[in-house]
Amino acid sequence: MLPAVLLINLEGSTKNYAAWKATMIRAVRQDFEEYNDYEHRLNLLLTDSVDHTEGMQAVHEKRPPKFTRR
Repeated sequence: MLPAVLLINLEGSTKNYAAWKATMIRAVRQDFEEYNDYEHRLNLLLTDSVDHTEGMQAVHEKRPPKFTRR
């Protein structure tokens, strides 16, 4: 069964869900400095996506996002 926090919005970007899962796995396997560097690089990659831009625009316009999974 999924934790309640994961059931809030299952309509988000697939890329972000995959990144979140990879981040959680790494968090338990690496020391803090390695993990922190990895998370920083991952955030840079994810903020340069069509879905990120759409999400930010949707928040600004106070409307639901229309993710394209890109």
